This record gives sequence, C-alpha cells and structure tokens, in this order.
Amino acid sequence: MRNKWKNVIVHHSASDFGCSRLIRQWHIERGWKDIGYHFVIQNGRPYSDWKLPIVPLIGSVELGRPFNDDEWVQENEIGAHTLGYNSNSIGICLIHLTKFHEKQIESLFDICQHLMTRFNIPVKNFFGHYEKDKGKPDCPSFDMDLFREALFSPEGKKEFARYMIMNDKMLIPTCGVCHSPHERREI
Repeated sequence: MRNKWKNVIVHHSASDFGCSRLIRQWHIERGWKDIGYHFVIQNGRPYSDWKLPIVPLIGSVELGRPFNDDEWVQENEIGAHTLGYNSNSIGICLIHLTKFHEKQIESLFDICQHLMTRFNIPVKNFFGHYEKDKGKPDCPSFDMDLFREALFSPEGKKEFARYMIMNDKMLIPTCGVCHSPHERREI
C-alpha cells in the first residue's frame, strides 16, 4: 500500500551557512543516498567562506530530495530527516544557527501554505523536529504551536515575525544602503 503525504516537519541546519547542494554532500558523506530534506530555505550564505550574505539568496527556497507534485509517496521520494516519519512526511530545513532572517520566515509560511493546499495537509500535521524526536529539543528553534496558529491567521506571517523579533530569534533588514540584515529591537 502506498502512502500519501501526511505531515510536514520543520528543521534547522544548526549551521550559519548551507544550501541544498552542500547538505546533500554532508548527507551522502554520512552514508545516506541523498539529501534528507525536500526543501531548504537559505540564509544567503551558501558556503562557510562567504562572510556576508548574498542578499538575493536570503529566503530562497531550494528543492532538496526530488519529489513530484502528486499526493502519493514514491520510494525514491522518501526523505531522511525524522526517524519513524520519513515515509509520509515532507522535510523542510531552514539554514540557521543563531537568528533567522525575516525572508526565511516568509518563505517558510509560503511553502507551508502551498503544501497545505496542494497535498491537503492539515495545520495540525505541521511539526517541529523537536516534537517528533526528543533528542532534538531546539530544532527548529521556535515554538511550533505559535507557528501552527499563525498559519491559520490572515495576519499570521506578521504576528509570527513579531514573536520572533520579541524573542530575539530573528534578524530583519533595515539598511537601505547595504541591504544587509541588522538587528532591530523595537516594533
């Protein structure tokens, strides 16, 4: 019997750089057959030797493990991101070590809302890695209950961004000259 896509599990890379190509390399070096995630959301630093982010890459969504757009999970589409849940879960990884970029959070909302619609995945089936693997208590590094609530709300992206700023978990661009992300404490 074939599975349908049932869950989405959100992760973070625990690194301040990365892209799907680099994560694929890391995972293959670990003996996996491919990258474990289906989507990777960049922070603008694809490799460790990049000191400043490439601004147009911040928040860009890359395909990781290939999968098609039908609701049925094929053998070659099964990810390797959450033990016991890979056979019916789509994995999303945000590149992140200390703080997210606003564009990353916007892209996460956009891709999650697309997956909800395309594969008829209910909001209650969007999880943080920490909710399915107690050995990963800080992955993806934000409160998934609040994230799920925000997915329901028309102002959800904005409300969730406010939570992330208030809890010192997000950088947002404020510089009109260099377009680099800077911290902003007030709302």
